[in-house]
Amino acid sequence: MNLKEYLFYLQLSEAAFAKLCDLSGSYVSAIIRGDIKPSDKTLRIIERVTEGLVTSRTFFKAIKIPKSLASKVVPLSTPEPEEERKIV
Repeated sequence: MNLKEYLFYLQLSEAAFAKLCDLSGSYVSAIIRGDIKPSDKTLRIIERVTEGLVTSRTFFKAIKIPKSLASKVVPLSTPEPEEERKIV
């Protein structure tokens, strides 16, 4: 569930929700419109206030990688080969 849906189902205004989170109404509106991405701290506040119904995952869309590029994608971190690992 995203934040807009949460507010709709609870019939809660953006301003009222902002007050619960100790955030400005314009900041919450910008988050809902997708104009800004909330900080980690704000994401934790939203998750706490919504009792886990709205999580950080709802703010970030999955990226679809075309099959033609899939073989070229490099993981963010790659494990070192066994023989190169050093034990200190």
